[in-house]
Amino acid sequence: MIWLIRQVAKDFRHWDRPTQIALMLSLALLIPTIGIAISAPEAMRPIAWFGAGALLITAQIAVMWGGRGMVSAFTSAQQAYLAGDLDKTAALLESLRERGRADMRALTLLGNTYRQMGRLDDSLSRLYEALDKAPDHPFPLIGIGRTLLSGGQYDLAAEAFDRALTADTPQREDVCFDLAHALYRGGRVEEARAVLNESAPPDDANEALMYAYLRWRLGIGERPSGMLIESGIVFWRNAAARFADTDYGASLAGDVEMLSRWMEEER
Repeated sequence: MIWLIRQVAKDFRHWDRPTQIALMLSLALLIPTIGIAISAPEAMRPIAWFGAGALLITAQIAVMWGGRGMVSAFTSAQQAYLAGDLDKTAALLESLRERGRADMRALTLLGNTYRQMGRLDDSLSRLYEALDKAPDHPFPLIGIGRTLLSGGQYDLAAEAFDRALTADTPQREDVCFDLAHALYRGGRVEEARAVLNESAPPDDANEALMYAYLRWRLGIGERPSGMLIESGIVFWRNAAARFADTDYGASLAGDVEMLSRWMEEER
């Protein structure tokens, strides 16, 4: 709620004048109307409460209308991201940022987009901006962890994932996998084993493949099946190529080669 109020206050100056006036008037009248509703005679209270409700609805409509441009651009960026058009996604979100209208969600998506483009420095920059807007929110923390992991900064990545778990992320299984992945790549195998022993497989097919592979490497699971490998290996092969100049990319390339051999053996 505090984050939302801060974001509305920041966006307010970019709204058109009629919308600004509508919000200010509705809020200015809301407080005395509530006061009247509390102190008025019993017979007058329903009318006063009805007026307070109408003013609150007016304020909500003004906020939604004032932020319509940001919502439209963010929705377009989400659609472009899901379609794999990373250049368009970045352009839409950078435009929002340059106009001072990028909120935590927009900056997090922008940071994640830059990571998918292999621009790790830009990714971290935007994700930390997102975290500044919503300290300890799990979404930018997860993005920061994944970018640090991609750059081979395993201990820092593990710290970010730990913070996301502490922040009670709704993506708990995915983040537990990310944490175990960072610990494993950083050589902290006992800690990685403990995390994997206590977590369920991720829903995502790509992550489920690496989850199974790590469990096998750590001696607590079976070798991934050929079907599971085939469903997720393209993602990891692309990641190894994208981050080929980092320790993570080099390490991942060796795993992809082994998984490819297993897949061929089962054909």
